Amino acid sequence: MIYRCSNKECDYITEQDEAPARCIVCGSTVEEKQEQELDGREWSLLGVYWLRQGSDGERAVYCFRQAASKGNAWGICNLGWCMESGIGESRDYRQAAWLYEQAAELGYVPAICNLGVFYEEGLGVPKDEEKAAQLYREAADTGFPRAQILLANCYEDGVGVERNLEEAFQWMEAAAWQNDPEGETELGRYYEFGIGVPADMATAIRWYKKAAEAGNRNGQVCLGTCYELGRGVDQDYEKAVYWYTESAKQGNVRAMTRLYLCLSEGRGTEKNEEEALKLIRQAASTGYPPAVWRLGCDYYYGGHTLEKDREKAKELFAQAAEA
Repeated sequence: MIYRCSNKECDYITEQDEAPARCIVCGSTVEEKQEQELDGREWSLLGVYWLRQGSDGERAVYCFRQAASKGNAWGICNLGWCMESGIGESRDYRQAAWLYEQAAELGYVPAICNLGVFYEEGLGVPKDEEKAAQLYREAADTGFPRAQILLANCYEDGVGVERNLEEAFQWMEAAAWQNDPEGETELGRYYEFGIGVPADMATAIRWYKKAAEAGNRNGQVCLGTCYELGRGVDQDYEKAVYWYTESAKQGNVRAMTRLYLCLSEGRGTEKNEEEALKLIRQAASTGYPPAVWRLGCDYYYGGHTLEKDREKAKELFAQAAEA
């Protein structure tokens, strides 16, 4: 059964056998809803509910289809995301691109941004970097941080636009000032390496800290590296290990590789070769070249409890070299 919060300003909706005693979000009473009573937004909310359960992608897709049939741009975009990700159905980039285009025509900004990514990568549509940059600009002009970051990347690398580091900095700063953690991390990088702005390690550290404390895994590994190397802060291996650990918990392969080194040498933490080997294997399994190379070194020299295996080392070195 479908249950919806009676408070129309609350977005709580659930589908379960028994009615909840109260809305878990605002504490209001809940009402039973029949499928035919749901509007497009409610179908989208129900689809998101099933995505968060992580157990029934097909039901989520069904909900988003119902939302799309009622012209809900959010539902259309989310259906496209399911098609892009292969959730509930086989991955279909062409269908995803068409759905993003439909939602974009309705003015749904995240769909405009997603469509830009498809044009930049050539997913489901012909690769067109200029079109991608145009779409990013359209979404960025509305104040959407993700689009501002992607547009900044275009200006930094000269993708679809003439390379302009000052313009890149302005767009990245716009995202960071909206408290977007990824934008904060990237703005820290701009200040660290002087991209479109004079290098300023003190300011870089401030942005890295802001992103790291917000839980951004890239900000955490950047801050950890600064502590490990003493860049802009006093060298502090224990703080480096702390931030590497927080980032590695979220699957950041760069953090895993840096933490591997700390564990291997006992920097900022007790030496633990078994844990170090576990981390470097995990990072290498993703194809991250520095981790692949370091695992190759362990096989070559017989390090971190591994027996020497020069053939395996050669295979890993070749993989890293090709990358």
